[in-house]
Amino acid sequence: MNLFEFIPGDELPYRVQVDGLHGAGIEPRQAICAALSVGGKIPAGMRDGPSAAAYIFWNYEANPAWLELIKALGSNEFPKKGEDYAKLPRA
Repeated sequence: MNLFEFIPGDELPYRVQVDGLHGAGIEPRQAICAALSVGGKIPAGMRDGPSAAAYIFWNYEANPAWLELIKALGSNEFPKKGEDYAKLPRA
């Protein structure tokens, strides 16, 4: 399950948790790519949303969580607030 959070006014307002990997950025694509890159799910340093979406599409079996990330990488938007949008746990 993917968790998304937006913190207005923060230096890196977009936060994401994917498979236990955390990422933050100034836009949704950057947050997602940061989490996936650090976790080795995409090549290190990949920060281009469409390229990351293509990499995920071709290298992982489709499931609802990956499809949600592909959509977010393509649109550069997190899912709308609701069941798929939650506050990330704080340390």
